[in-house]
Amino acid sequence: MSPRVILAVGVAFFLLGVGALGGALALRPAPPASVPQPTAATVSPAPPPPSAAPAAPPAPAPPAPPAPTPAVAAPQPAAQPAPAPASPTPPPPSASPEAMRPKLGMSVSDANLLNGPVDIGPNGIGIAERAPKVSGISAGPASEGGVHVGDRVFAVDGRSISSAAEFEAVLQGKTAPGEVVLRVGQTRGDAHDVKIVFK
Repeated sequence: MSPRVILAVGVAFFLLGVGALGGALALRPAPPASVPQPTAATVSPAPPPPSAAPAAPPAPAPPAPPAPTPAVAAPQPAAQPAPAPASPTPPPPSASPEAMRPKLGMSVSDANLLNGPVDIGPNGIGIAERAPKVSGISAGPASEGGVHVGDRVFAVDGRSISSAAEFEAVLQGKTAPGEVVLRVGQTRGDAHDVKIVFK
């Protein structure tokens, strides 16, 4: 045999031996692991606690302050309704007008031409005219204004009249307070205006 073959055989046997040894080691059971046993530690007894001084009696708790009294809101007065605006004071009623004729204080009548064709006045003589004549007068506005018994009334407020009926008709619509103007005199020549005011 050649040396190369011999070397190959030797290597093969070596590998077989190594494999067999490894298998034997693998099949051998491993020894149990040792479990450490606990060792009893020597425990020294604890020193007795120092004797505590007697506890002082607890101080009495201060009295609790009185609970504050809740403030009571003063009752508010009920709102009063706004006063209604005062109505304007009405003006005093004016005096109702009164008829002027009764206040005049004089009476008239138609002149009777048969008593004489002429009228004699203080300033002359004139032909008697158809104009009412003052037949009576009392104390009042007419006498105070200068009207006399016997005077003739020739006009009222500038309106010529010729009878007592016309005199009454003109004065019928006049009221007091007010005024009226009478044209009076014995004759037309000496006639003058008399203004009579009624308040």
